[in-house]
Amino acid sequence: MMKWASGVSFFTMDNHPLAEDFCLKGIKISSLKMNDEALSFCIEIQAKPGAKRTAIEVTPEGVLKITLRERPVEGAANRGVIELLSDRLGLAPRQISLVSGDKSRQKRFQLLFLFTAHKGVPYYREKFKNLLD
Repeated sequence: MMKWASGVSFFTMDNHPLAEDFCLKGIKISSLKMNDEALSFCIEIQAKPGAKRTAIEVTPEGVLKITLRERPVEGAANRGVIELLSDRLGLAPRQISLVSGDKSRQKRFQLLFLFTAHKGVPYYREKFKNLLD
C-alpha cells in the first residue's frame, strides 16, 4: 500500500516538476498527493461536447476547456475527455478518474502519474508538451 504525503508543509508547487509544468501553463491543480512511486492531483475541466473539432485550451481561471466531438449521451463525452487526456498525457485511462460533474459541463478529474523504470518524470514532462497542441 502506498503512503501519500500532502499538505502545504511538505509540498509546494515548485518542488515537483510535473505539478510545476501544469501551473506554469496556467492550469489550476488541487488535492495534490505524492510519494516516490506516484503523483496525483485534480484538475478542473469545462467540457463542450458535440463540437465539430477536438481542442484543449486554458481559461483565465485555470480551467481546461475541452471541446470534443462526442455527445453527452450515456457518458460518451466523459469517456471522450478521459481518452483525450490519456492520449495527450501518456496515462492509461484507468489513471484518470471523474471526481465530480458526471452530468455537468463543469467537471473535476483526478490524474494519477505512476513512476516506473520506463515512465518517469522526463517521460511525462515530454508528453505534457502535447497537452495543448
